[in-house]
Amino acid sequence: MTTGVDSGRDAGRVRTTGGGAGDGTADGRGGAGRAPDPDTAAALARAERRAEVAEEKFRRLVDNSPAVIDVRDADDRITQANPAFLRTFGVRLADVVGYRPDADLPGADGSDIVDLLDTGRRVRESGTARVWHGRIPHPDGHLVDLHGHVFPLPTEDGGDGVGEVFVDVTALERARRELADSEQRFRALFNVAEIGVLLLAPDARVVDANPTALRLTGRTPQQVRGQPIGIALTAADVERHAPLWAELVTGRRNRYDLTVTVRGAGGRQRPARLTVTLVRTREGAPALGLGLLAPLAADTETVTVPARSMPSAGEAAVLERLAAGASLQQIASDLGMSRRGVDYRITRLRHKLRADGPGGAPANSAALIARAYALGILHPAVWPPRVAELQQPDEQSDGAG
Repeated sequence: MTTGVDSGRDAGRVRTTGGGAGDGTADGRGGAGRAPDPDTAAALARAERRAEVAEEKFRRLVDNSPAVIDVRDADDRITQANPAFLRTFGVRLADVVGYRPDADLPGADGSDIVDLLDTGRRVRESGTARVWHGRIPHPDGHLVDLHGHVFPLPTEDGGDGVGEVFVDVTALERARRELADSEQRFRALFNVAEIGVLLLAPDARVVDANPTALRLTGRTPQQVRGQPIGIALTAADVERHAPLWAELVTGRRNRYDLTVTVRGAGGRQRPARLTVTLVRTREGAPALGLGLLAPLAADTETVTVPARSMPSAGEAAVLERLAAGASLQQIASDLGMSRRGVDYRITRLRHKLRADGPGGAPANSAALIARAYALGILHPAVWPPRVAELQQPDEQSDGAG
């Protein structure tokens, strides 16, 4: 057999051709002892040089590749390993050539070395490559996470060797495990927290609610998921929440707190403190809202206030400032009312709250405020004082402005 080069469109392609037995020519046409065709010899030399250059480029590619590459023979002994392999495992080439990995390696008990060797066996038997992902022990005892391919690669003597190309994903897998652990810890905290926790989408709809929040609202997960946060708040609370949420999303504030009235599915009302903050992506875009609902009274202290006792919006504003210790003149100035208008609303509050003294004598401000707290109209343990819910429009009267 001799090598030759086709002309025309196959020029430069080295091929093997059949020649006359013992004729000594490159193409089988010359006689014995005849010198090879100079053109053919030159083409062969060029082809060999190209092959050498290609082999050198491939060797450099393998040497500079960040992938972990090695070759194992039919007995699973390592015959070649690239620099990335040596760096990853902290060894020298002389340490690994001829070395056969086995299950007795330090740290191998928690590794996948046996599965890797078994994958090599199956590749040899089937002649097809396989994807492999697992953990291999490092000489210092820690585990290296690898992901890649094991493929058939005959040895120089024709044996059933295998080649392996892996990417070191140790850092990625560690991050994934830490993330999974973090999510598990968050979920455990989410489920056992004694305050209500609401996870909110950027449009303020409920993504999830923990068991305490569900108990506070008297609803099931299916009833709250996908619903606006106002599903369990009063109309007045929703009105106060909306602009604050807008400022939170646009970055004009980091958090906000509101004293709200949580409305249960059965109509029960309960005062709570709502704290809302926002988690953002690395790029700063809104990702997830976090709402914390802290009850301000035990469930047994929840009071259902008769509608006739609820103050109007103007009366509530007066009551809140009165409970905060403001003078009547300060209240009038804050609300843009006349002093007569403030007195009128206080009189209305005494009537609604049945806060008159013995024999119908007018009660003082302290008695009025105490009665408001006793009826649950003012949130307990909240400062500055806040009315639980505004149900009626402000009442107008001649001379009450």
